[in-house]
Formats: sequence, C-alpha cells, structure tokens
Amino acid sequence: MAYYLGRDVKVYLTTESAECQVDVSANTVTTTGAGAPADVAATGTVQFTNSAAADLDDSTITVISSDGTSIVYTLDDDTNTNTYTASTTNVGIQGTFGHPSKAAELFTTAVNHASNAHADKITASEGSSATVTLTQDVTGIAGNKTIATNDASDITVVSFTGGYDEPDFAAGTTFAENLDLSPSLTRIKDLTGVDLSIGVTDEDITFMSSKTVLKAEIKKETTISLTRKKSDNVWDVVYNGPTAASKGWTGSAAETGDYGARWGVIEGAADTWYINNGLVAPKNVTDFGGTGVSFGYRVFIELKGSTEIISIPGCQLTGHTISLNADGTTEETCELISHVTPLIGSTLGAVDTRLLAADM
Repeated sequence: MAYYLGRDVKVYLTTESAECQVDVSANTVTTTGAGAPADVAATGTVQFTNSAAADLDDSTITVISSDGTSIVYTLDDDTNTNTYTASTTNVGIQGTFGHPSKAAELFTTAVNHASNAHADKITASEGSSATVTLTQDVTGIAGNKTIATNDASDITVVSFTGGYDEPDFAAGTTFAENLDLSPSLTRIKDLTGVDLSIGVTDEDITFMSSKTVLKAEIKKETTISLTRKKSDNVWDVVYNGPTAASKGWTGSAAETGDYGARWGVIEGAADTWYINNGLVAPKNVTDFGGTGVSFGYRVFIELKGSTEIISIPGCQLTGHTISLNADGTTEETCELISHVTPLIGSTLGAVDTRLLAADM
C-alpha cells in the first residue's frame, strides 16, 4: 500500500470511453458527448440542377459561417466577374446556361476567394454532379448553420450538419472526462490524500503428500481511495444517483434510474451513450459495433516530477464517505476498485490503451 499527500501527486479521472464523459446536472448524473473523440467541422452542400433548362440568373444562395457571418451569393448571368461586400457576393456566371457544373465551379471559386467575407471561415470544394461541399473552418456545433436558396427548382441545398464539440471539463459539474488526451486532462483539484493499494486475490491449493500450500493467483485487485476537500455534490450524485431522464441503460433500453454512475458508461446505440446500471457483464460493455470495453473508469496517478504514471483501468466505485470536522472543514473520500492489471509508464499517452474483453 502506498499513501500520497495530495501535493505529491496529480490524479486524473476518466471514463473508459474516448467519446463520452460523466457529468452531474440538476442533481442528476448524465453523459456528455457522443460520436467522436475530437471536435468536428460541420458540412453542407449546394447542388445545381443538371438540366439544360435550368435558369440560374438572379438565383441566390444564403450561407452562414460558424461566427454568424451571413452572405447572400447572387448568381448573375450578365457578367463573368465577381463583386464582394461584407454581406453579399455577386457571382458572375455568364455563359453557363445549361452547364450546371461550370456554375458549380464558379460558385466554388467565389466562396474561396480571398476578397470574400467567408475567406478563412468556410471552404468550398467542387464534387461530381455539379455539387459543391461547404465545410466550416471552425469546428464545433456552432457551425451547424442554415443554407438557403430562393430557387429550389434549380438549386438543392443541405444545411450544415455534423458539427460537434468534444466534451470539456467543467468545474463543479464533471466527474470523469473522456479517455482522450486532447485537450489535456484536468487533474482533480483540492486533493488531500491518495491511498493506493496494489494486490492480488489468491486461492489455496493443496497437493496430496505435500505440506506446502500453493497460493495461486486468481486475479489482480487494486484499490484507490481519493480524498479531497468537499466543494460540490458531484461525487455524492455520481455514487448515489439518480440518473437524468432516460440516461440510464437496462441492457436493452434507456431508463431513468435511481442508481448512480458507479459502473461508468455504455454505448446503447451508435454514438448514443448512457449510464451503465451495473447489470451487464463488464466484458460485454463494448462499443456499439466495436471491440473496445467502456466499463468503469480510468484513474491516472502521476508521481511528483512526472517521473512515473500509474494507470488503473476498469475501476468501479465501491464507496463514498464524508467527514465533518470540528473546525468547519469537510472532506470526502471516493473509493474505487479494479481487477485489471495496472499500467505503468512515463507519459499519459503510454498508459491510455483502451480495454478489450480479454482484459476483463
């Protein structure tokens, strides 16, 4: 057993999912994040009708960037030059009647032009079938803006979708971040003590005519107790529950449970994460359609000076206590236990390998 003062180590706590973290909101425990372990840029499309009768003159396409910059692109069949202002772009498409692919090419050039107000905000790329794909240069959900046209018969638009913000640590809300090192993990604040016990569970085996009893190892057993100054109710709610509305998982359907998040998260459907209710065998808590195991939590203990990092995967919460002191200070202790072999390395990146069913 090793005991560290809070100032001697840095401790990071994550889920076993690279996509999802566990948060407390409105006194309920919930999951945040789905679909990707990093921020994603939103994309949309503009397709010009592949018809010789398509008349694009005076057609407009209104596009909005992540920061809210709205530009009306007006297609002008009377010129072959472009003009740019802060909110409008006149796209010269002279001579493109009956040639939608050429109109798509000229529209792409206008969007990407350095004089256009969407320069460094949106990138256009021309594809097949006179289709232009627009990609927000700034990643995140803020890029899920609309694309509109006044000529639905000749132009088909699909608004920006797919913009995604990776969940970030929020003080007083986040219990465990997702298992992704970018952005950097946030250490647990106000730690006063870390108790680490590394051991094994043995079974006694006796052989006939032998006096010596064999101590055969059955499984690893690692216990971690984290003690911190109490400043919020995050650890209380995570241990005791309840889950947020329809954020619990029965093994086959979502539910609103009175349990906490003692067993981590589970991907009940593609890119849809829930709080595990603890009734699914750990090795079966795998990614939807994948092999990674998301059961439990990952505790990283970084020794002073960053000389060594101990990673304990597959942890589940087994206890939570609160101590009230006469001087008015309040501390709380969270106990976790794991039966997975700990990992030891010199960097976080060396000990963040996802769990597989064979490890459980």
